[in-house]
Amino acid sequence: VDNLQRDFPNATILRDFDGGEWQAVERGSGPLGLLAGPSCKPFAAMGKGLGLADFRARHLLGLPDVAIHFQPETVDIEMVLGIMTREGGSALAALDAAFAKAHYRRLVPAGLPPGETAEVVHCHDLGSAVYRTRLALHYERDDVARALGELPRLAPPAPGHPPRPGAGRGRHANGGDVLANHLLPA
Repeated sequence: VDNLQRDFPNATILRDFDGGEWQAVERGSGPLGLLAGPSCKPFAAMGKGLGLADFRARHLLGLPDVAIHFQPETVDIEMVLGIMTREGGSALAALDAAFAKAHYRRLVPAGLPPGETAEVVHCHDLGSAVYRTRLALHYERDDVARALGELPRLAPPAPGHPPRPGAGRGRHANGGDVLANHLLPA
């Protein structure tokens, strides 16, 4: 949170979903965009695998309520791949349905490989110091989605930034394997 406040001094950063801090902010006075990184543990490969049954999944499924409160034009969520793969993708389907009721739709970036329904991001390829593989979910309010049209993919790596070891191993490349291979070469 300290880094976010330093890098985005004009942003309103609300820390605790459960604390209700966000509900105290005037309704409809919200930001143009909402960025969220709810707990990944319900869907993470290293977690208990409880999915939607995990009590922490409420943070993810509660995001449409936050969107209803603030009415941002866009909502961007960073999440582990498990939301799309565990339980047959039922968590992602539930999230999409909850956002649809709030009059938001998830946009699938143009140019994804056939069968892909969300953009898989290799964080290191985008300049991050970590080798995480994440899912980038982008929702837009219905009126905004109609006005803006097609969503482009996330930007390619910055010029001069070397690709991460193991790049291109497929959409479900294990970030832990990539990091281990980089730190402990055979």
